[in-house]
Amino acid sequence: MSKEDRTYTYAISQTKYDKWDKTRLTQEISKSPRITQKLESIQQVGLNIEITFYYALIASEQAYLTYLVTTHTGEPVPADTVQLETTQSDNVPVFAQAPRIGSERVIATHNFCDKCSWFGESDRITSDTLVDSGDGLTFTGTHTFWIDVYHGRWLNASYYASQVEHGYKVEVKINGVVATRCPDYSITGGDYWIDFESGSVVFTSSQSGKTVTASYSYAKGSIFVLEPKAGTVLIVEDAETDISCGRPEAATDAAQHVGRGVMKDDIMYSVYGYAMVFVPQDPSTSTFSNLRVLASGNVSLTGEQTVDGVSLVSGDRVGCFSQTQGTEDGIWIVQEDAWVRSDDCPVGLGVAGYVFFVEEGTSAGAGFTFMNASGSDVVGTDDLVTFGCFSPGEKISLQEDKYQNMNQISVEARGAKPVLKAAGAELSELAMEIPEFRRRSRGTYCDIQPLPFAYITSRDLHSAYGMDLRVYLKNNSVFGGYTSTLTFYCTEKAE
Repeated sequence: MSKEDRTYTYAISQTKYDKWDKTRLTQEISKSPRITQKLESIQQVGLNIEITFYYALIASEQAYLTYLVTTHTGEPVPADTVQLETTQSDNVPVFAQAPRIGSERVIATHNFCDKCSWFGESDRITSDTLVDSGDGLTFTGTHTFWIDVYHGRWLNASYYASQVEHGYKVEVKINGVVATRCPDYSITGGDYWIDFESGSVVFTSSQSGKTVTASYSYAKGSIFVLEPKAGTVLIVEDAETDISCGRPEAATDAAQHVGRGVMKDDIMYSVYGYAMVFVPQDPSTSTFSNLRVLASGNVSLTGEQTVDGVSLVSGDRVGCFSQTQGTEDGIWIVQEDAWVRSDDCPVGLGVAGYVFFVEEGTSAGAGFTFMNASGSDVVGTDDLVTFGCFSPGEKISLQEDKYQNMNQISVEARGAKPVLKAAGAELSELAMEIPEFRRRSRGTYCDIQPLPFAYITSRDLHSAYGMDLRVYLKNNSVFGGYTSTLTFYCTEKAE
């Protein structure tokens, strides 16, 4: 095998910060458990990095090499540290308390009882013309359940708002002039206040006959995504669910149930990751060596030619799975005359469950492709079918769990913490309906029951693998009551 076939070239600009450090990148590649081939050399040629192995990488190894390069920071390896003694002179072990490596992150979902906090799948509407209800004071938009980033409806709302240009903010204009919103938790002191649930703007003085427009975000789905920041791993160590449990000390049964959380849908947990990283690791699949191109139609199996926009030369591997004669389907090696089948995809091989990586091409370049199911998968006999082409940034579900009722949640919980009593609200505020309370009071509406979970093994989400955890309601059926949230206690550190 020529050196060119086992050398992989990347532009320095492909690294995370447009720089590279030879020692660090060498260590990152050599220590990776996902690259089994031994590294021969690594060097800079012009503005490129050339990485050479003793043998060519398979598709999954090459895909992971790409991730190592694109997440490489270019920071030099720290100088050698002093090795401390682990025992005293009398052989008694030396113990020292040390802080955890990394930084703490507490991440809480939006409130599954409150659609106005469901920012994750919200849509943005610009300059929606609001309709006057007839009194000149209340104007209603096209959509209900506007995202409310002003009243602390979910933890760290300001952080998530900073991640998008519009910040989930509401902007109201009267005849093209920006109006002033009343201060948070107030319905006076400005031109208007917002009823987020109904998607309405309520003015403090009549705007009859005027054109009122609003730009806002509104809830569409219930997905909350827990993901690491770029270049880090997020380690989920503990979790807790908090659900409102009414006002048990109230005088009547009806009052005791006010605000109690009502589970109305399955709670889903799905872990996702890059298909290019995890598809080859699936024990139910086998991996062919990389293809240079995948033909999208019938190909004449002879001579050097252009397929799917790629000029082929002798030795190139081509996937031909759309031949007019299905018995010709398979992987072929380009020749100056008649092509030959590849050694790893011979006549008689059953290819069900195989995947391959396509390097180039306008139709299926830079992605993984699956082969058809068993029963019609024999090379040279059956009309082979490909499906499920994944692009480099595409993610797949790695694991999915669900809770269908509160009993399942309570069984998994590690006991229960003391109930958090309703606090911080005036008695007059506690008489309000929940939507009004959320925009008028800084207190809690009713008692809240925390249920802690402890994982014996941590759950690591690697940004380099595109991993994230998605929590959502299966049918987007909002829970009844005041609050239902999940909190994750995490450690974040560099990968």
